[in-house]
Amino acid sequence: MKYCRRNADRRPAERTDILGRHVSETRIPSSGVLAVGVLAVVLLSLGIGGCGSPPPSDRPPLEFSEAGFPEKTDSFPNWPYPPERLETLLGETLVSGEFELIERKRTEYGGSGPSRVTYYFPEIDQSIRFKWKAVPPDELETVNNSPRKEIAAYEIQKLFLDPEDYVVPTSLLHCEPIGRYAEAQGALRPSIAGSDCVLGVLSVWLEDVTIAETLYEEARFTKEPDYAHYMGNFNLLTYLIDHKDARESNFLVAKDKTRRQVFSVDNGIAFEPFLYKFFADNWNVIRVAGLREKYVDRLRDLEREDLDALGVVAQLEKNEEGVFVPVGQDDNLAPNEGVRLRGDMLQIGLARFEIDGIWDRVRRLLEDVDSGEIPVF
Repeated sequence: MKYCRRNADRRPAERTDILGRHVSETRIPSSGVLAVGVLAVVLLSLGIGGCGSPPPSDRPPLEFSEAGFPEKTDSFPNWPYPPERLETLLGETLVSGEFELIERKRTEYGGSGPSRVTYYFPEIDQSIRFKWKAVPPDELETVNNSPRKEIAAYEIQKLFLDPEDYVVPTSLLHCEPIGRYAEAQGALRPSIAGSDCVLGVLSVWLEDVTIAETLYEEARFTKEPDYAHYMGNFNLLTYLIDHKDARESNFLVAKDKTRRQVFSVDNGIAFEPFLYKFFADNWNVIRVAGLREKYVDRLRDLEREDLDALGVVAQLEKNEEGVFVPVGQDDNLAPNEGVRLRGDMLQIGLARFEIDGIWDRVRRLLEDVDSGEIPVF
């Protein structure tokens, strides 16, 4: 797997790793900058150095003059429960432990070992399926397994999308007690030394969705307002989070062809990733022929400080049983870090440079809309 390296100069010269140790970033010496630049020019001239496709320069005109919003016969046809209801249910039961693991099964897709798990919730007398992706022991973040980015992708859409148009399924940080985990998965070390649980992300399993044979049909976009609505929302989200993993299984579409909502279900390689795939048509640029004016205008209303909430997207504390459970979020313990482990407290979120990157993308997007480069409808 090949990746592009970006934004290394935006990282702090010294940082603290996930285990609290101070480490220094590797820097390219000034004498090597010219050599790196020459190499980049050579690769580009050979046509093998590109990092994804550039944004389209000529967007076809939209052929519809009006674009109402899709009918809401069922606002959440692909969710087992609306996102807000899921957040409330999980926020209560993940702390109390009043739920039962029914099934754990390895998924067909996914490069970092995700599973499909089914939990039974006595409070609602219902079972709900989730995608579960655990982090390796002592590694709370890897190139293709970043709980903080998965949850940040879910949270950022709340700033501009209505819930029925969410692109990322409900995702929460969870630490599964090692005993319950081992019953279905086999023996495994705890994620954090001194704890008794396996850390990972629970993302609700969407219903009646599939992998698209063709994710984006430009001709259909220009003719069908509902298709354009969902595809535009998807691309706006992937642009804002700087999504750079175009693997087809990362994106799902509703099976209902008349309501083709699009979802991004794997968002670990995002937010200005240091490594990402070469030669991929990544969705970190606006590829569609237009965007929803309503949601673009909500971005206009944002201030830079509104994004600071993304600095803390989850906080857990180790209880007497050695299990990390959700607690109320405190102030950001270390704004320049993404993962902050301080004794029995774990806090995750976006680092300051990643949040700055979102703000830069918002401003560039608004400039392109105002110039007419990106149409709105």
